[in-house]
Amino acid sequence: MVHDRLEDVDRIQAAELLRAGRTALASGQHERAHDLWRQAAALHPQNEAVWLSLLQVVKNKDDRRVCLENIITINPRNEQAMRQLRALALFDNNSSPDNPIDSPAENQPPHPLLRGALLVMRVLVTVAVLLLIVALAIAAGVLLSSI
Repeated sequence: MVHDRLEDVDRIQAAELLRAGRTALASGQHERAHDLWRQAAALHPQNEAVWLSLLQVVKNKDDRRVCLENIITINPRNEQAMRQLRALALFDNNSSPDNPIDSPAENQPPHPLLRGALLVMRVLVTVAVLLLIVALAIAAGVLLSSI
């Protein structure tokens, strides 16, 4: 009974820390958000939202891996976390001492050409999806008109 009440208190405190961390992040206080979410994780380590939040502000691959592994342990159906963990593992396999991952460049924004390429890819995917929808609508119209 007392143990359940303590767990409830920890859960409530973790929720308050999670909320305060979101406020801190929204105001650009990344370190503050990081500290608040670490406290929340210590109080309620089974809270997936805490680990998802921490994932937004951690700075190195080892911390990202811990967050992703905890997310997957809590929610094995979180496909996005599984994809990110697999990508991190692939990235680790392609790294070498001559090509460290945790370099100062890691926190810099992507190169303008990369941003442009990503934008082009998003546009192309959007156009492809729209064309697919139009093609399906036409096919459905043809089928309905033949009935």
